[in-house]
Amino acid sequence: MSFTIDIDTGGTFTDGLIADHARETVHVVKVPSTPHDPTLALLDCVTEAARRLDLTVPALLRDTTVLRYANTIATNAVIERRGAKVGVLVGPDEPWPSWLVDEGWTEADMIERAAAAEALSGFQTLVDRGAQAVVVAMAEPAEEQAAKRAVRHEYPGQFLGATPVFTTSEVADGPDPAARLNAAFLAAYVHRHLAGYLQRAEERLRLQGLTRPLLVVHSSGGASRVARTHALNTYNSGPASGLLGARALARRHGVRHAMTLDMGGTSVDLGVVADGQAAIDETSHIAGLPVDLPAMRVYAVGGAGGSLVGVEDGTLRVGPDSAGARPGPACFGLGGQRPTVTDADLVLGHLDPEYFLDGRMRLDPERARTALRPVAEALGVPLDEAAWQVKEKVAEMSAGYARTVAADHGLSGDDLAATVLVVYGGAGSAHAAGIVRATGLRKALMTPYSAVFSAYGSSGLDVVHAYSRRIDRNNPDPVRVAETLIARARRDIAGEGFDELTLTITATRAEGEEVVASPEELTGLDGITRVAVRAVAPVPHVAFEPGELGDPDASAARRGERDAYWGPGHGRVATPAYERRFLRPGHRIAGPAFVDGADTTTAVPPGFTLTVDEHGTEILSLD
Repeated sequence: MSFTIDIDTGGTFTDGLIADHARETVHVVKVPSTPHDPTLALLDCVTEAARRLDLTVPALLRDTTVLRYANTIATNAVIERRGAKVGVLVGPDEPWPSWLVDEGWTEADMIERAAAAEALSGFQTLVDRGAQAVVVAMAEPAEEQAAKRAVRHEYPGQFLGATPVFTTSEVADGPDPAARLNAAFLAAYVHRHLAGYLQRAEERLRLQGLTRPLLVVHSSGGASRVARTHALNTYNSGPASGLLGARALARRHGVRHAMTLDMGGTSVDLGVVADGQAAIDETSHIAGLPVDLPAMRVYAVGGAGGSLVGVEDGTLRVGPDSAGARPGPACFGLGGQRPTVTDADLVLGHLDPEYFLDGRMRLDPERARTALRPVAEALGVPLDEAAWQVKEKVAEMSAGYARTVAADHGLSGDDLAATVLVVYGGAGSAHAAGIVRATGLRKALMTPYSAVFSAYGSSGLDVVHAYSRRIDRNNPDPVRVAETLIARARRDIAGEGFDELTLTITATRAEGEEVVASPEELTGLDGITRVAVRAVAPVPHVAFEPGELGDPDASAARRGERDAYWGPGHGRVATPAYERRFLRPGHRIAGPAFVDGADTTTAVPPGFTLTVDEHGTEILSLD
C-alpha cells in the first residue's frame, strides 16, 4: 500500500497530512471544519487529498495502509456541555459526589446510593428519572462488576434503548476515588456523542474504499481502532499529537528545551518539552474536574486567529470568545460582523487575500476594515495602529502564558534564553516573531507542515494499549496481575489486526516507577502498589529525508511584494513576499518579508532573519 493519512479536526479547520510512500512525497491539506458534523470535514479532507493526488477517493483509500484521526468531538462536548444525562450509582462507602451537582454536571436526583445487591433497583430509579447512561462507583472492582452483571441480566445490551453502564474500575484505576468517578462520569457523558460520529465516519470511509480500521488518536500518545477506544482517551488528542511532533523536532535539532505554541482559528495551546521529554500527567484536569486520565500536559489559552477583538473601558481585549468556523472572521464573508485577530492581520497586509487556503477562500479586506474600525475609534488611533495593537496584544498574552507554563515545568530565566519556540497552527507563523520577542526567546522553528502540525505529530504514532491494576487485597499477586494484563494486551492487539507488538511492564512503588523485563522479575520487588503494561504495535510512519544546504539567495522563490504595516517605528513598507513551496535548504531571508504558503503565512519583521535548514524547517531568529 502506498499512502498514510493523518487528519486532525480543530474548531475552525480540519488538517490533513498525506504521505505518498511510493513517490516519497508529502501533501498538506486544510479544509473548513463542519461543527454540526465533524466527520463531514474528515471526508472533505480525504476528498481534497485525492484531488491533489489526481486520484478518485476510492483509489486513494484502497491504497491507504493507515488512517489516523485526532478530533475535538469529546473536547467540544465537554466545553459546550452537550453530553448525555448521566446518573451515578454510589456504593455505601464511597464519597457522595456533590461536586458534580455543584458544578452543574448533573442533578441531585440523578445520584443514588446502593450496595451491589441493590444495584438493579437504583439503576431503574435513575433510568426512570431520565438517565441516558449510568456510572457505578463502588469501593471494589468486584462490587462494581456484580452490580453491572445484575443490571445487564435484566436489561441485556442487545435490547433497543439499553442504557449504557460504566464502572469506574473499567475506565480508571488510580488511587483517588473522586478522580476515578470523574473519569467514568465524563466518559459516560461524551460516549454516545463520540461513538455516533466515529462509527458513522468509519462506515462512510469503508463505503468509499478504506480496507483498514480507522485509528483514533489518544491524548496519552498512541492510537487504536474505534471499537477499542474509550471516549475520554480522545480528549485533547490533537494538541497532544502536536506536542509529540514538537518533541521529535526538538530532538532532531539537538534542542534541550522547547516551548510549543499551537495557534489555530479557535484556540491556542501551549506545551513544554523539557530535557527532551514531554510531560504526562497521571491525573488530568478537564473542565475543572480532577480526572484519573494519563494525558500529555497541554495548556489551552486565548488569542487565536478567530478570537474576537473589542475595547472595554478603554482597554483592548482579545478573546476568549471566538468567531469559530461559522460565521468566522468578518473577512471570511460568511456573516461574521465582529473583528477578529485574522481581520487585524489582513488590515496590516500580513495576509494575502487572494492566497488564503491556496486561493480556495478569498478574504475580503474591506469587511475586515469595516469590522475593525469601531475598535480604532474606541482606542482613538488610526486603523493601522489599532490592527498593530491587536497583534502586539496577542504577543503579550502568549508571552505571559508561556512564562507561566515554563515556570510550571521548572524552567528558569536562563533556561528560557536557550529555549526555542516550536510554532504551528494556521495562525501561528504570522505571530511567531512577536511572541519570540515578547517572551525573551531568540528563535522559533516552523516546519513545512506547521499549519497541520498536529496531523504531522500523529503521523509518528503507533497503535498503543495501556493497562494498569492496583495491587491490593483483591489483587495481591503482582506477577499474576502482570500476566493477566499481558494476556489482555496480546488479545486486544490481535483484535486490532496486528501480530507484532512490544510490551513494557512497569511496577509502581514508594520509590517511584521501575520497568521490568518480565512478570517474574516482580517477585523480588517489595511494596508494589500498581502494575502497568503498555503494548505497542508499530504502524508505518512518515519519513523525512534531509536535503543538501545550498545558496542562501532566495530570490528564485520571490512572488512579488505587498504593502504592509510594521508598527509605529516603521509604518507601511513595500514588503517582499516569497513562495514557501519554492524555498530550498540554505535559503536566507532578512526582514521585513513574508513567506506565503498554501495554508499559512510566516511574517518576518524588521530585525528578524529566516533561514531554511536541510529538512525544510524555517528558523526565525532575532538578529
